[in-house]
Amino acid sequence: MEKVSPIELSLKQILEERAKVLACETGCIKRQRKFSGADLVQTFVFGWLTHPDASLETLASMASIREVEVSDTAVHKRFTESCARFAAIGARRNGHGIGVC
Repeated sequence: MEKVSPIELSLKQILEERAKVLACETGCIKRQRKFSGADLVQTFVFGWLTHPDASLETLASMASIREVEVSDTAVHKRFTESCARFAAIGARRNGHGIGVC
């Protein structure tokens, strides 16, 4: 039987469940087509952690790791006021845990 650490559980809650709910609450995700809140936050967090100067194309490639096939233009369209609100609220609620989109 595999043990799950408390850190793993916390990260899953922040980067999956909370991100999905918060994205809907802030209007960042109005209806899910390709990106869920979890996809979006993980694309940006892990994309910028890996490549601090990541291009839109690099971020689109990072999304493909979560099996989200999007163009660099689709990523660019996510840089909105509602996405900024999503990032700011997420950072406050999670101790700066998801606030980079």
